[in-house]
Formats: sequence, C-alpha cells, structure tokens
Amino acid sequence: MGGGKASNGAARVYVVDSGVGNNSDLNVSDRWAPTGVCPIGNYAHSMFVAGIIGAWNNGVGVTGVDSGVNIVSLARGDNTCVWGSENPANIASAFEEAKRRIQLSGRVGVVNLSSNGLNAFDNRIAGSLASNIRSLITPNATTAYPGAFFAQSAGNEKIDACSYSFNDHLPSDGAMVIGAMDSNGQPVQPLNGETNAFNQGNINFGAEPGSNYGTCVDAWAPGKKIKSTWNDGSNPTGDGTSFAAPHVAGVAAYLIETFPYLLTPADVENAVRARMVGNGASDLQSLPVRSVNLDGASYTARPTVEFKIGDQLSDAAPSSIGVYSDGSFNLRYDAIGAQNCNLQAYLNGNLWYQVLNFQTNYNWGNIQLNPGQYRWDVSCMSASSAINTASASATVTAAPPTPIASFSVNGVTVANGATMTFTYPQSFSLAYSSNTTSCTLSARNALPGYMLQPWYSITDFYPSYNWGMVTLDRGHYQWRIDCRNANFPNSPLVSSTLDVYIN
Repeated sequence: MGGGKASNGAARVYVVDSGVGNNSDLNVSDRWAPTGVCPIGNYAHSMFVAGIIGAWNNGVGVTGVDSGVNIVSLARGDNTCVWGSENPANIASAFEEAKRRIQLSGRVGVVNLSSNGLNAFDNRIAGSLASNIRSLITPNATTAYPGAFFAQSAGNEKIDACSYSFNDHLPSDGAMVIGAMDSNGQPVQPLNGETNAFNQGNINFGAEPGSNYGTCVDAWAPGKKIKSTWNDGSNPTGDGTSFAAPHVAGVAAYLIETFPYLLTPADVENAVRARMVGNGASDLQSLPVRSVNLDGASYTARPTVEFKIGDQLSDAAPSSIGVYSDGSFNLRYDAIGAQNCNLQAYLNGNLWYQVLNFQTNYNWGNIQLNPGQYRWDVSCMSASSAINTASASATVTAAPPTPIASFSVNGVTVANGATMTFTYPQSFSLAYSSNTTSCTLSARNALPGYMLQPWYSITDFYPSYNWGMVTLDRGHYQWRIDCRNANFPNSPLVSSTLDVYIN
C-alpha cells in the first residue's frame, strides 16, 4: 500500500463503526453517537479499523497508512454498547452526521464503513440506506456540501459482493468497495477443503468463509493477518475485509492532504484508481485483482500455497505432526493463483520421490507409513513465473506394544476377572506382571457374608510385583491393577482384576 505517510492534518476520516475508544496511538479528534447509543463500544473493532487508517508513526505498536490523520468516531452500535448491530437507521444517522461535519469543514471528507449485511445493503431490500450513501458521496453546490469519499468492506461470505455491499459500481462516483487479499496478493479464500479462510487471529471475532468478490469490488487491500490497535494497548492480529477497507480510506485521506485540487469524491476516487496496479491474480469470477499503491510501484502476486497434515495447516509455518506407525493421517496441499507445482518428498533426509509439473492441489487421503522422518515440499509457479512454497513433515515412530497386565496364581497366568477358591489355611503364590512402566494397585476384602470394603491402595507402583506365598483368613479378597506405559503417552490404560475366596 505504500503506507506510513505522515498526515498534515488537512483531512478527516469518519469511522462509522462500534465507536473508537481511547488509545494514545490514535489521533481521535471527536466522538459522536445517536441518542441512546454508546459512543465507545465494548468491542474494539472500530479501534482496529482506525489504527490501520492512521496510527501514529511513533515507534510504538503499528503505523497507519496516513499516520496521525484526524479521525472522527461515529458510533453505530446499540444501547448495550455491543458491536455488531446492523441497524440501518443508526448507520444512516452516522452518515448524516458525517455530512453535517464535512459541510462545515468545506473540504471533501473520507468515510469508512467496515460493515456488511444483506438486509442493510442490498438495494432490493433496503434501498433507503443505499440512497443515504449516494447522498453522502454526492456534492451539493446549493448547500456547499463538498461530498465524501466512501470506502466499504466487501464482506466475508466468499460470495458476490453485490449483495453484501454498496453495489452501484460506478467508476467515478466517490464510493469504493474493497476486497481482502493475503500477503501474497491473492484473494483470501479457504484452501484444502477448509470452510473458512478468515480465522480472525486473536481478536475474538470468529471464523468466516473468505473475501467477497465480483464486479462490485472496486479494489483489493490487505485483509489477512493484519496487526492494528486494540483497547488494551496491544496490537493483535485480525482478518477480514473490515480491515481491507481502511487501507484505502487511509490512502484517500493522504491524497486529499497532498493534492489540494482533489475537491470532490469523484476526484479522490480517480486519484485512488490512478494508483491502482494489477498483480496478475484473479478473483473467483476471474476478474483481475488490483490494489492501491501510494508509491506507484507495481508488484507480482505469488501463489498462496498451503499444506494440511492431520489437522495442522501450514498457512503460518511449516506444519508438522507426530504419529505412530499403526496410525494414519490425512495429507493434502492446495494453491491459489498457481499454474503448476513441483512436489518432492524426503524420507530420513533423502529424496524419496518427486513429481514435476504436477497439479496445483493434491489429496493423498489417509496414509499410514513405516517409522521414519518424512517431509513433503511443494513449489508452485504462477502464470507470471512467481513462485511460492510450502512444507509439511511427519515423525512416524514405531507403534507402542499393546499393553498387557495380568495376575498369576501358583505360577499360572489367570484371565482378567478370574475367581479362585482355596480352603483355609491353604497357601498360594500371588503375583502380577505387565509390559508397562507403572501400575496402580488396589485391594478390597470382606469377611464371609459381608460386602467388599477398601483394604489398601498404592499408586505409581511397580509394573510387576510378586507377593510370594500368601496365607489369608477366611473371606473374600479382590485385587485390581491399572497399568500405563509412560513412554507412549497415548498408549491406553490396561486393567486386570482377581477375586479370591478363602473358605
């Protein structure tokens, strides 16, 4: 985006959202809310948005696209201060307040709306809100209203954006809908059979399918693993088109400050579009992905490549699992924006097999392997020869022995749950054995005709033990062992019991 520019204070960005809170890294000049609405919401979505637009370049936390820009918070939540209200009336009121302030300023403003909803934005259902947006972006010479450049998120449902955002789609009307791309320049969409591509990082918002796309998306901006400001002073990571739109809002603000001849929303949009570059990527309707770059530099998108091994994804780092040789695991890879891939597999550090000019996704299904160190590398190339890679590895160890534990009486192994009877004062030898590392031993006894009661118990006892010759009084005796192999944490517990009656 070429962000990190320094604001000169000539522009204002109106953030219509949950209500921007207090954070020393933001230049928030004012806060407003409709009657009965909290000016600062409990959920800091708006603070995250504001940080992308204009967090100070002060060596602390993050730096916004237009660092230090004047931000006006226009809350559109509900009276419980909870973010998420898609109340069109509150949003419309916020637009009217933005218009009032922009008219008083005499200079075109910027309005960011990182919010979407079928009921609020589809012209066929709630055309009044679309009319509010048109009024917001349209200058009025009679009232000396200069208009506002409007940036809106495209939505996170991985469907056509026209049903989830302002959908006039006029190239110079002063409104732009922004889709989310990842760090490779590809539209954010799920890979490897996953349902969701937006996992929202650690800002507690929940997973969503991926960026909306299509003819109503005017531009693309970063929207995956974005860092910004939060209400506790931290800089968490978040996903979504909510965080793509403010990148463009920040660009628009900087252009207004830099070029005094940008007097209308159409002027601003044209200036933004003049700095848009294609990167070779395409969305799900095969439309080109074009993003804004303030420095005018072009770049080439790389394929987004990801392995999934077991339930681990390699979207952040090479994924790795450990498994026993008697178990199986799923292995697959997938790529966005790739034309072909080269696959190499290694066993114990040596090339095992390779497939060149292979397909851009492949699913091995569930596989079971002999003990060893395995690694799979895939290198995928786009049509423009840009390359990206991903890796997955597995450590397969020999399956643990099946745990065995049993009692023996007079030197003979007896079955689990066996019952032995002896005549008083007959003696017998008693022992137990296992192939585990430790056992818990418990014993109960009872006089003839009575119920069993606890006798003694020993935890983390020997894996095998021999009492030698035993002579017991008349009664009922029961021993139980529960044994586990600590060398194999997933090895199951094995148990055995023995009942002895002395008559």
